[in-house]
Amino acid sequence: TPNLRTPCLNLEHVYAGGPQKSPNLYQGEAGAEVFKLGATTPTGYQRDLPIESGTILIGDERDLVNLILRQLHVVFLKFHNEAIKQLSAEPPTISGIENLGSGTIFERAQRLVRWQYQWIVRHDFLPRILHLSVWNHCSEILRQRSTFRDSFSIPIEFSLAAFRFGHSMVRNAYGLNCRQKRVELTELMALGQEPSPLPDDLVIEWGRFFDGLPASGPVASSSYLDSSIATPLHGLFLPTLR
Repeated sequence: TPNLRTPCLNLEHVYAGGPQKSPNLYQGEAGAEVFKLGATTPTGYQRDLPIESGTILIGDERDLVNLILRQLHVVFLKFHNEAIKQLSAEPPTISGIENLGSGTIFERAQRLVRWQYQWIVRHDFLPRILHLSVWNHCSEILRQRSTFRDSFSIPIEFSLAAFRFGHSMVRNAYGLNCRQKRVELTELMALGQEPSPLPDDLVIEWGRFFDGLPASGPVASSSYLDSSIATPLHGLFLPTLR
């Protein structure tokens, strides 16, 4: 079975084909393109994906599978746009830019965002889910290897089976903010694909999902890694299981 997705943690689902191959996602000066954003509030705060002619503009529709993932996707878009802004300043307001290498402002901003994403996976996500002995072994391998092959693939057994272990961590409902303290998973999944601007009451307080950020309620813990999944996931139709 051919795997059409890159196995690298390069945010392919965010950047898609880049400004050249996915121009509908971008705007701005050539070589310093930023992502389009939507749902501007009266104060100028953009908090959602752009919607044109009833269609949500996004690099990978899998990130519309639920409202939480949809808004997290927007966070990465805004991260890229902020990187473009700071790299374009005279002088640039990002320190250590010499480590970003050569290329256009877009390419360097993209590199910065990808590196940050990879840092989060390596230093935050993996230590939380791996046994300490496994994490130490993996860390030692990473320290010994400075480069990795670009041409490798993920076995289909992993991408469609073993990787799905994360589904067991999904809860039946989540609190989004002080007004929406319990939104059922089925509703979150329907709202993620709704081609309309995000309502005020559904804007996520990220402090409810990540440590160290302000929030009006407790951080939502994940369910256990086990052989069970949330009941709403039992009734998904096939296309949603991609």
